[in-house]
Amino acid sequence: MAAGNPRGKVTINLPDIDRLESIPDPKQLLHDVLRDASEYAGRRRQKFNPGKQAMRLGDLIIDYSPLRRLSAFRQLEATVQDALREVSDRV
Repeated sequence: MAAGNPRGKVTINLPDIDRLESIPDPKQLLHDVLRDASEYAGRRRQKFNPGKQAMRLGDLIIDYSPLRRLSAFRQLEATVQDALREVSDRV
C-alpha cells in the first residue's frame, strides 16, 4: 500500500525484524522494496519517489509494537515523548 499499489502481485522480501539494525543501508533497502512493490517499469519507475512513498508508512502502520524490539525505535519513541512533554509543559 505504501508503494501506491495495494493490489500488487509482487512478493516483497523483507528481512526479519531482528536483522534490521544490522543492515548497512536500511533506507536504501526500503526504497528498493518500495520501487519493486510499485511494479512500475521504465519511465514510471524512474519517476517513482520512494522517499515520498516511505512517508506513508507512518499512516499505514497500525501496530508499532514489533518495532519496539529495535533499540533505535525505542530511542526515537523516547525522544518524541520527551519533546511532547516539553511542549505540553510550555502550554
